[in-house]
Amino acid sequence: MLQQDAKKTAAPRLAAAPLTLKAAMLAALMASNSAQAWHDRPHRDRVVLGVEVGSAEQQIEQSDFPGADIDNTDTGFKFYGGFRSGELLSYHLGYVDFGEVSIRDGATFAEADSGGAFVDIGLNLPLAPGFSLYGKAGLIAWQQDTRDNTLGFVDYHHEQGVDPFWGIGMRLQTADNLALKFAFDRYEFKDDGSNVIEDYELATVGLELLF
Repeated sequence: MLQQDAKKTAAPRLAAAPLTLKAAMLAALMASNSAQAWHDRPHRDRVVLGVEVGSAEQQIEQSDFPGADIDNTDTGFKFYGGFRSGELLSYHLGYVDFGEVSIRDGATFAEADSGGAFVDIGLNLPLAPGFSLYGKAGLIAWQQDTRDNTLGFVDYHHEQGVDPFWGIGMRLQTADNLALKFAFDRYEFKDDGSNVIEDYELATVGLELLF
């Protein structure tokens, strides 16, 4: 009697098992197709908005300031808008901030803030669906404000200019409207005589929205 009851109870379970398995397989297939769908659609022009945050470092030689305490790194960031043309080209307009650097040498303390507006054009190299390397080149309209404090006497300096810059990075598109970016940019600020007066390196991680 117990064996018959067990067989009767087990029968619906055995019948339901294939249905449950089929439903799970169907759900997994639909999820996979959904995730791949935006990879497979034709590449099209997109409007982009992005923000990146990371480490900014001004290249300062200790030998130029022997014995001084130099703090030449700070948090840097940039934000931009632009246009992505198909899969290969992108164009951006934005603003970058390099944070603050400082030098203390005895009774003298100097600190400087730098940043600027930029435009650039990027060339993308697709390596896999949603993953690409890129290089870019552009122009930055930079400015730097410096404050020198010696024994309480403060002197202010302002410099500005327009110079080229370049950058490289990689881009991982995680959804149809979202991408993760890792970037390295190099900037050189020059005076009117084309002498480099400041140079910065900026390493960032960021998010990019596509519309």
